Amino acid sequence: MIGTATATFLVRLVTTGRLCGAGPGSALAEVGAAVRGPFVDDVDAAGQCLRRDHGVVEFRFNAEGAQWVMSGMTLQLHRLAGNPGLARRWRDAVGVALPPTVAWPDSARVVDRRARCRVRGGRGPGAREHPTGATAVTRHPGRRA
Repeated sequence: MIGTATATFLVRLVTTGRLCGAGPGSALAEVGAAVRGPFVDDVDAAGQCLRRDHGVVEFRFNAEGAQWVMSGMTLQLHRLAGNPGLARRWRDAVGVALPPTVAWPDSARVVDRRARCRVRGGRGPGAREHPTGATAVTRHPGRRA
C-alpha cells in the first residue's frame, strides 16, 4: 500500500503532466528553476533532442529555434530502490519524499481511482491515460515492453 503523500504526488503528476510547475511546453530554464539538484544532459547527435536526467526523473526537450522546449518527462521510481542518497536528493530538489519502493499494482489502483484514468490498449498492462491526455506507462527495468 502506498502512502497518501506518494499517492497525491503520482495523481497530480498524471493528471496535470507537470512537476513543480514545469511540464510540456516549458523552457529549459523554467525546468531548471523548478527542479534543482544534480543532473546529466545528453544531446542527440543531430542536436535536436536533449535528455536531462535527474536520477528519479528524466525530462525530454526538443530544439525550437535557439531554445530547448520540454516535450515530456519520465519518472524512474525504480532507481530509488537501494539508493538512499538519490531519495534524499529528490526530496531536497522537489520537496517530495518518496519511499524506496513503489509497487505498480498499488499505484495503478490509486491512479485509476483518484485520477479517473483508463487502461490504454497497445502499450501494455502498465499504461494509464488521463482524459487530459497525460499518459503513465510503467516498465520493469530489464524487461522488454
